[in-house]
Amino acid sequence: MTKVILESQDNEGLTGNITIIGTIFIVLIVLIVAGLVHWMAEPIGKCLGKSGLTIMTRLFGLVVVAIGVEVIVRGICDHLDNFGFVAH
Repeated sequence: MTKVILESQDNEGLTGNITIIGTIFIVLIVLIVAGLVHWMAEPIGKCLGKSGLTIMTRLFGLVVVAIGVEVIVRGICDHLDNFGFVAH
């Protein structure tokens, strides 16, 4: 959501309007896909079974941790860059 707000703030003219419309379109697609997955959660869970759900939970947990580590490392590198240290 933050990305959508930041992308739509400094846009002016035709290019800005196209960017805003495109951003809204992408958000709507994501909402529709999320709704479909939520609606199909029970049949998917029955199909995967208990061990399949455990594997998916651990796999997506690992993905979330990897994203978190990337955000933290990028933040540290940006701060080091601001202080004049070469962090790349």
